[in-house]
Order: sequence, then C-alpha cells, then structure tokens
Amino acid sequence: MVGTQKIVAHLEEGLRRIEEHSLPLEDVRTHEVYGVLAMLNKILIIRGEYLPGRVTVVLDEALGF
Repeated sequence: MVGTQKIVAHLEEGLRRIEEHSLPLEDVRTHEVYGVLAMLNKILIIRGEYLPGRVTVVLDEALGF
C-alpha cells in the first residue's frame, strides 16, 4: 500500500522527499520505539513489469510519512 502523499512528479523529487521528510520522521519513531537510529538502506523503484498483474499498488489517502 502507498499513501497518496508520496506521489511526486519526478524520481529526483521522490528521493529527496525520502531523505529530507520521511527519514527524519522514521528516525524519531525508531529511536523512541527501539532506541536506535533509522537507516536508509534499500529503496525499491519499479519501472515496469514483464508479467502483467504481478505488481499491484493500492493507494490510501494517508499512509506512513
């Protein structure tokens, strides 16, 4: 599932949003819950799919950061 607030016009804008918006918020959350800092280790970018129907994206108005 993907929150609609995460939809951006360009890949660069999306990567910047992860670094500048989502990661700091997740850092606060993981520090409070687990006592550790958040790390940005993996980013999934789907540019297409060879087999139709293999990937489904469900949009929700407000989900995550």
